[in-house]
Amino acid sequence: MQVCQIRRKYPYFGKEKIKRILERDYEINISVSSVGRILTQYRSVLPKVKIQNKRIKTLKKKRTRLAQVKKDMKGIISEWLQIDTIELNLRFTKIFLFSAVDPLSRLYYLRAYQRATSLNARDFLLRLNYLHDDRIKYLQIDNGSEWEKYFVQEVEKRKITLVYDYPKSPKMNAFVERVNGTVQTEYLDRFYEETSVSKINEILYDWTAPLQLDTFSKK
Repeated sequence: MQVCQIRRKYPYFGKEKIKRILERDYEINISVSSVGRILTQYRSVLPKVKIQNKRIKTLKKKRTRLAQVKKDMKGIISEWLQIDTIELNLRFTKIFLFSAVDPLSRLYYLRAYQRATSLNARDFLLRLNYLHDDRIKYLQIDNGSEWEKYFVQEVEKRKITLVYDYPKSPKMNAFVERVNGTVQTEYLDRFYEETSVSKINEILYDWTAPLQLDTFSKK
């Protein structure tokens, strides 16, 4: 039978396509439903049709890398910051510590949040921008989800350039990674027993405030 012959020759053709071939090449007038019934009837002796899953290609945004913008940097304090987030498991709770460092002055700033969300990232940016007197031009970040949505909206509003690290390349953010390491090895015990994020931020402020005053007094 011609229906089976066509299916064997073209196993990926559907019943509509087979109907058109029958009309064109064999002058056989048959309905689509009839072709479907024949294919069902002889399904056991016909080649199995593999369903091809269509792969949707997502367009990745072109991301700016550090090497691309270093030539445009003026080498002044507060111009370029590295920022990061680390998860800290304390005795009674879990917090997320947002950290930032100026590679030139080595000034760093830290703030604790209950969650690592883009809203909290935006709040961190607002505080950071105030601290640096609106002088931030470049922010170097990893590929975390907290650096999206509301954070990106605020970055674009302030015309700050986001500089992305390559995936799984923590050494690119070496300055802020060093700060994170210091927090975990030398200062974690200061708020390990705390449960209040506000109290933890008080401790962080007492620790970093003298550094901030000393750095900005030299500007």
